[in-house]
Amino acid sequence: MASRNISDIKLLRYIGRIAIAFCELEDELELGVAAELHDDCDEIGYMVTCKMNFQQKLELYERLVHHRLISCEETKRAKDFEAFVREIKDIQDFRNN
Repeated sequence: MASRNISDIKLLRYIGRIAIAFCELEDELELGVAAELHDDCDEIGYMVTCKMNFQQKLELYERLVHHRLISCEETKRAKDFEAFVREIKDIQDFRNN
């Protein structure tokens, strides 16, 4: 019985680390949205994203950055960015599972 409790504690510790890392990722995403909306005022980004879930924030960030990259004719970077967004979506799926 005691060994099961130890493994449960280890599992909870890993789940906690994943949750914290995901919160940090979400915070960086909000900062990214803020930077795309207005370079020197993070509050605007936070006002826009405050009621959004992670998926909505990611979709907004993806649209903002993709638009900027395409309008600046940086198609190579746009493709790299799309791969980056797919990785973030994979991380989200991992966290949800």
